[in-house]
Amino acid sequence: MEAKKYVIRPSLKQQFLLLWPMLLRYVFLIAVYVHYMNWNFNAIVFWIPFSILFVMDIGPALALNIEYSIKTSRLIIEIDEELKTISYTWHNTKRVFSFDDISALEYYTSFGRGTGVYSFENYRYYKITFKDQTQIPITSLMMNKIQKRVEPLLGMKAEKNPTFLPFV
Repeated sequence: MEAKKYVIRPSLKQQFLLLWPMLLRYVFLIAVYVHYMNWNFNAIVFWIPFSILFVMDIGPALALNIEYSIKTSRLIIEIDEELKTISYTWHNTKRVFSFDDISALEYYTSFGRGTGVYSFENYRYYKITFKDQTQIPITSLMMNKIQKRVEPLLGMKAEKNPTFLPFV
């Protein structure tokens, strides 16, 4: 029987998957505006709504994307379901823990999740805390649909922590 090992790391593909709906939505809205306003970007009709959308929707999504990218830069997590171990390599440090060494699993998500209204609602992360107080994040830039995959991989339920913007 082949061992089930999962390697989790941030990827450009995953960043694109998270940013794609926002990019598509705003390219469409700008195209409609351009079509009806004949390229008039000096109009207050464009800049006020765009500024509001940037502050309320685009800005938070970009801030989360950048923050997740910085916080998980060069982080590689390997989960071995058969051996029940989790190892990570991060900033030239490699550590291996048993699943039994996990003291807490926390899940951070935004309040708007699943509504399709906010561009930042798909940004979420898990924080794994080990008995020696070591903490590692697993963000949505590292794995698609983490809410359906992390808990089954580790065989434990997470404490859920909804927040407006889930910064790591």
